[in-house]
Amino acid sequence: MSKVACKNDHGKIILTNKLTYPEAVNERAYKELTSNRMEGFLPVNVKQGRKSVVVECRIESMITLEKYFEGVVSKRKFLDTVYQIVMIIKNCEDTPFNPNNLELGLDRIFVDKYRERVYCLCWPIVNNQNEKPPKEFFRTLPDKLQFNPREEKSYVKRYRAFFDGYDPFSLKGFERLLNELMGIPEETVTLVGSGPLVAQESIDRFQVNDKPAAGIEYDPCSASYPQPQPQPLNRDVYQTGPGSASSRSNPAFIRPDSNFIRTGAGTSQPSSDMMDRLRGTMRGAMAAVQKPSVVRRSNGETYMIDKNPFWIGIENTCDVFIVDNIYVSRRHAQIVRENGKYYLIDNNSTNFTYLNGVRLQPMVSQELFDGAVIRVANEDFLFRLN
Repeated sequence: MSKVACKNDHGKIILTNKLTYPEAVNERAYKELTSNRMEGFLPVNVKQGRKSVVVECRIESMITLEKYFEGVVSKRKFLDTVYQIVMIIKNCEDTPFNPNNLELGLDRIFVDKYRERVYCLCWPIVNNQNEKPPKEFFRTLPDKLQFNPREEKSYVKRYRAFFDGYDPFSLKGFERLLNELMGIPEETVTLVGSGPLVAQESIDRFQVNDKPAAGIEYDPCSASYPQPQPQPLNRDVYQTGPGSASSRSNPAFIRPDSNFIRTGAGTSQPSSDMMDRLRGTMRGAMAAVQKPSVVRRSNGETYMIDKNPFWIGIENTCDVFIVDNIYVSRRHAQIVRENGKYYLIDNNSTNFTYLNGVRLQPMVSQELFDGAVIRVANEDFLFRLN
């Protein structure tokens, strides 16, 4: 079984992992780490010897999580740190990395104390003989810390209670708990498709958390269950033919000869022109109720995206004016709306912009979806469509 060695070399911490059979280097994961595009992951170096392979990680200008948590730990500091680690684990699930290859421990997780940014080491190997599932680290973490006695402790109790009720460990459920403890509201309607709300053409692409009661019809435009309102039948609309006085005075009248195509089975189906109009009406109704926003995770402030473009930076003309962070650029990033979709663009910032942990190339737009995590320098924002 491979063992990780740790030594301190003139202020630099060096972690080495000597691989043993049947362990081997995961070339795809190693390439991702060396590309320096993975936010929150420490870089590694593979050394090929005559009889063995060693994976090495050198850390400098950072402190261990144990040092970062020295003394009294506030609620914000604790929850923000745990949330960052959860995001790193989630990034593993979307990449060639195995989350069980993460080195999770107070002395194996590192923090840039000036940016308050957490970094983890994930070994780029397969057939790991020393896997460490994250549940045990999260479960025992509060037992090793001293929380601020002046703050209420209900969040710690809820945190601990989570591990009594979830078996096996649910990362999604754990993330939902952290959002609740930090005051980030949970949306009741989410998308199952791959695009934002206005890009959908059918209500079948919606997923609703609660089923409506009997006799109540779901309204996709209001995202609620309105009580059914019985309407009187206007027989004139159906009994009077096209061109009659009733049809001319009633704007709801639909010409059956132009909007429906009769099929061989004796039934009718909507014409292409009518379907186009219906799709346009649905898109317009959805766009009218769509209220995109970003939530600043450090203080819970919500900013409605009501301009195009929508700017984030430290310049006082920005829509999200960050006055208390020197690492954010004057006009750091922008969110633009085009054809009903939203895109994030890095504006050649000094400390970069990240989308779900992946660094953006300057002036190259990336589409935003509901629940995306935007990082400008060391500031995290949650993107919400509704």
